[in-house]
Amino acid sequence: MEGGLKLGLMELVNALPLVDVLANWLWQGSAVALAATAILRASRRLSATSRYHLWWVALSVVLVLPILPWLLNGRGVEAQTPLPPGIFGYDAGYKNPFRQHDVARARQILAESGYKNGIDPATNARLKLSFDTYATTASASLPLEFLAEAWRKIGLDIEINSTTYNQFQDKVRRGAYQIFIWGWGADFPDPENFFFLLECQNARSKSGGPNTADFCDPEFDRLYHEMKYRPNDAQRADVIRRMTAILERERPWIELFHRENYVLSHAWLVNSKPMGISHPAYKYKDVRPEMRARLRAEWNVPVRWPLYLVLILVVAVTVPAVRTYYRERL
Repeated sequence: MEGGLKLGLMELVNALPLVDVLANWLWQGSAVALAATAILRASRRLSATSRYHLWWVALSVVLVLPILPWLLNGRGVEAQTPLPPGIFGYDAGYKNPFRQHDVARARQILAESGYKNGIDPATNARLKLSFDTYATTASASLPLEFLAEAWRKIGLDIEINSTTYNQFQDKVRRGAYQIFIWGWGADFPDPENFFFLLECQNARSKSGGPNTADFCDPEFDRLYHEMKYRPNDAQRADVIRRMTAILERERPWIELFHRENYVLSHAWLVNSKPMGISHPAYKYKDVRPEMRARLRAEWNVPVRWPLYLVLILVVAVTVPAVRTYYRERL
């Protein structure tokens, strides 16, 4: 039964679209991940087979999400891997195989898995998933409702739990969640600064590290340490492809998007181009006051002809009126 179940769920995975992904918070993009691994933790009362079953169903169902460019006003790149554009190892031609959007097929495979229309036959109730977030405003909650609605289309009951950021962090620290959405702002532009988020030694439950998905894979860790200190050469690129293949198979994250930000600045502001990583560049910014004064003078030359035109019109109207007034009364 378990072998057949695994086959059916893998068909579900292949029939659904894997949405965008973990990335850089600024220039390269917003790092966002859905840690579906917590589904296992939330299901301790189920048998091992049922937990495995629920894990794959939840992981697969999450892939029903369509892409979200409209939520970003076009300022985003669909993520295929944890690496954003501009980082060594990013492959613009790579297409994640879990992007085939087919809601009907998702419902069919969910039914084949024993949860027709999202109903648990043991309880005759819908499968209910808790979606934790620190978004507390209406505008910030809109993308989450979009994600939840995509899951609801195949019959799942999604409950969005909004808390303060401190409470959200505490939930992640304790593992008291099922699904959550979060981001990552890179410290330096290297693939190591993205893949270390999935190293077992950095698992939140083990060391309090940034691996909030608690993902552990010995082969991934071995490749990570092989890649970590290598120069950017063909061998490093090959190791990155093998690491990506593991993540593609194991799916510790549901990748969302890389955000693109645009910044407008005056020419007199120098050293101001965003780096797309952390924010230590403010101390390097400078202003060219001479250029600023010159451009302000050029841009603010007073336009006086409208005033002269108004004066001419006033005179043209007033003079005849005065002449008429005195002609009639004198």
